[in-house]
Amino acid sequence: MAETIRPIKDKVLVQLQARETKEGSIHLPEASQEAHIFGIVCATGEDVPDEIQDGDQVLILRTSGTHIRKNGVDFILIAADKIRAKEEVV
Repeated sequence: MAETIRPIKDKVLVQLQARETKEGSIHLPEASQEAHIFGIVCATGEDVPDEIQDGDQVLILRTSGTHIRKNGVDFILIAADKIRAKEEVV
């Protein structure tokens, strides 16, 4: 049986990404780089707003939520309102 992490209520599971903070359309000042991290939404609870979907690239506070390591991959389980921004391709 495969084990998965399934968020409940307003929680979001985000896979953390090591990412250059100056690439793409979002540029973080150096002081902010230590406080924020990028990640990809892997799963959402049933009460998460429709604007947050699996696969979204999001910016979150590094200190938010519960940090989880599963099979060598780092995740964070956070409340949906802790997501600071979502990167969109226009």
